[in-house]
Amino acid sequence: MREARQLIRDAAVLDVNLADGSVTPVLEALSARGIPAVIYTGGVIPEDVRRRPHDLIALSKPVLPACLSCELRKAIGTSELRRFQA
Repeated sequence: MREARQLIRDAAVLDVNLADGSVTPVLEALSARGIPAVIYTGGVIPEDVRRRPHDLIALSKPVLPACLSCELRKAIGTSELRRFQA
Protein backbone atom coordinates (compact mmCIF):
# COMPACT_ATOMS: atom_id res chain seq x y z
CA MET A 1 0.00 0.00 0.00
CA ARG A 2 2.75 2.45 0.93
CA GLU A 3 4.62 1.72 -2.28
CA ALA A 4 1.47 2.21 -4.37
CA ARG A 5 0.85 5.64 -2.87
CA GLN A 6 4.41 6.72 -3.71
CA LEU A 7 4.52 5.33 -7.25
CA ILE A 8 1.22 6.45 -8.74
CA ARG A 9 1.52 9.79 -10.50
CA ASP A 10 -0.93 9.99 -13.43
CA ALA A 11 -3.74 7.46 -12.98
CA ALA A 12 -4.42 4.11 -11.34
CA VAL A 13 -6.31 0.91 -11.96
CA LEU A 14 -6.94 -0.67 -8.58
CA ASP A 15 -8.42 -3.90 -7.31
CA VAL A 16 -10.34 -3.72 -4.04
CA ASN A 17 -9.25 -7.13 -2.78
CA LEU A 18 -5.73 -6.46 -1.58
CA ALA A 19 -3.79 -8.87 0.62
CA ASP A 20 -2.20 -6.14 2.72
CA GLY A 21 -5.13 -3.85 3.47
CA SER A 22 -8.03 -1.80 2.24
CA VAL A 23 -7.86 0.14 -1.01
CA THR A 24 -9.68 3.10 0.62
CA PRO A 25 -6.52 4.86 1.93
CA VAL A 26 -4.98 4.66 -1.54
CA LEU A 27 -8.16 6.10 -3.10
CA GLU A 28 -8.16 8.93 -0.56
CA ALA A 29 -4.49 9.72 -1.18
CA LEU A 30 -5.00 9.70 -4.95
CA SER A 31 -8.09 11.89 -4.67
CA ALA A 32 -6.22 14.40 -2.50
CA ARG A 33 -3.55 14.63 -5.22
CA GLY A 34 -6.12 14.90 -8.03
CA ILE A 35 -5.12 11.55 -9.52
CA PRO A 36 -7.95 9.58 -11.12
CA ALA A 37 -8.53 5.91 -10.36
CA VAL A 38 -10.55 3.12 -11.90
CA ILE A 39 -11.62 0.21 -9.71
CA TYR A 40 -11.26 -3.12 -11.52
CA THR A 41 -12.26 -6.11 -9.44
CA GLY A 42 -13.61 -9.61 -9.59
CA GLY A 43 -15.07 -9.31 -6.12
CA VAL A 44 -17.77 -7.30 -4.43
CA ILE A 45 -17.09 -3.58 -4.20
CA PRO A 46 -16.95 -2.70 -0.48
CA GLU A 47 -19.47 -0.23 0.93
CA ASP A 48 -16.81 2.37 1.79
CA VAL A 49 -15.65 2.34 -1.85
CA ARG A 50 -19.23 2.55 -3.19
CA ARG A 51 -19.76 5.69 -1.08
CA ARG A 52 -16.89 7.43 -2.85
CA PRO A 53 -17.62 10.36 -5.19
CA HIS A 54 -19.97 9.54 -8.04
CA ASP A 55 -17.26 10.02 -10.66
CA LEU A 56 -15.29 6.99 -9.45
CA ILE A 57 -15.45 4.34 -12.16
CA ALA A 58 -15.86 0.76 -10.92
CA LEU A 59 -15.69 -2.20 -13.30
CA SER A 60 -16.36 -5.87 -12.55
CA LYS A 61 -14.12 -8.49 -14.12
CA PRO A 62 -14.02 -9.67 -16.82
CA VAL A 63 -13.83 -6.53 -18.94
CA LEU A 64 -12.42 -6.32 -22.43
CA PRO A 65 -9.05 -4.50 -22.48
CA ALA A 66 -10.46 -1.90 -24.89
CA CYS A 67 -13.26 -1.11 -22.42
CA LEU A 68 -10.82 -0.81 -19.51
CA SER A 69 -8.62 1.47 -21.60
CA CYS A 70 -11.61 3.61 -22.60
CA GLU A 71 -12.78 4.01 -18.99
CA LEU A 72 -9.26 4.91 -17.87
CA ARG A 73 -9.06 7.56 -20.59
CA LYS A 74 -12.41 8.96 -19.41
CA ALA A 75 -11.15 9.14 -15.83
CA ILE A 76 -7.98 10.91 -16.92
CA GLY A 77 -9.95 13.32 -19.11
CA THR A 78 -12.34 14.19 -16.27
CA SER A 79 -9.40 14.76 -13.96
CA GLU A 80 -7.65 17.02 -16.45
CA LEU A 81 -10.85 19.02 -16.97
CA ARG A 82 -11.19 19.55 -13.22
CA ARG A 83 -7.58 20.73 -12.94
CA PHE A 84 -8.08 23.13 -15.85
CA GLN A 85 -11.24 24.61 -14.29
CA ALA A 86 -9.68 25.06 -10.83
